[in-house]
Amino acid sequence: MSRKHLTGDWDRVKGNFKALVNFDFEGLHKEMASYVLERSEEHFEKEEGPGGEKWEPSLRAKEEGGKTLQDSRRLKRSLTFKATRFQAQIGTNDIRARVHNDGLKIKAKSAKALVFKIGDVVVKRKTIQAKKRTFVGLDKGDVKNLRQIVNDNIGVAIE
Repeated sequence: MSRKHLTGDWDRVKGNFKALVNFDFEGLHKEMASYVLERSEEHFEKEEGPGGEKWEPSLRAKEEGGKTLQDSRRLKRSLTFKATRFQAQIGTNDIRARVHNDGLKIKAKSAKALVFKIGDVVVKRKTIQAKKRTFVGLDKGDVKNLRQIVNDNIGVAIE
């Protein structure tokens, strides 16, 4: 092997390392978070979680019509993301989000009961088990797409 050939390859490798040292991780994380946010919004539109599992319709949606978890659309509109050089986060400031996304049990804390309406009927309960309706989450296709976003961004950086 000639010395010139080795030098040419090594120069390319050094250039790739330099490109990776200066890689725009914040830009990558923004693109990834934006993708996950878009997919989460699609889950609301389709009323299904990652992987296509249909949400059980809420009592309100059954009684009054409309879509589950979308009477006011406040929960969907509250979804946002934050991206830095070190991480991407998808989140919301809506305290109901985790209850619905993970299907948690909620208890009355300071009051004697939780009070809500179903149609024209006022219901009081000490605890309620929320149905799990995942809207933030990834399926195998999402993971594949996120990997492709990473590969594409690295590919562009080292070209």
